[in-house]
Amino acid sequence: MLNFFNLLDAQCVVDIYLNYDCDLALANIFERLVNDLSKIAQGRQALALGEYPVPKRWELILTTLLHLSQAMGDFLPQTVVHSFEC
Repeated sequence: MLNFFNLLDAQCVVDIYLNYDCDLALANIFERLVNDLSKIAQGRQALALGEYPVPKRWELILTTLLHLSQAMGDFLPQTVVHSFEC
């Protein structure tokens, strides 16, 4: 599942955010995804359950968070430029 998010381009990531998180009637899918991945990456759930975090899983989660952040950041300059052109 995480590999899927790493394959999305910036436009798809922003579309997920705009179509779900900006609509008051829908669930905040993007926000929940980022929050849940952040909590898992911190390892608090695993330690609370007496388990040890798996380094490969951490790497994939952190890579996914980085990709989502970069995708949103890559889209922002385009948005700013287009808003000044109108």
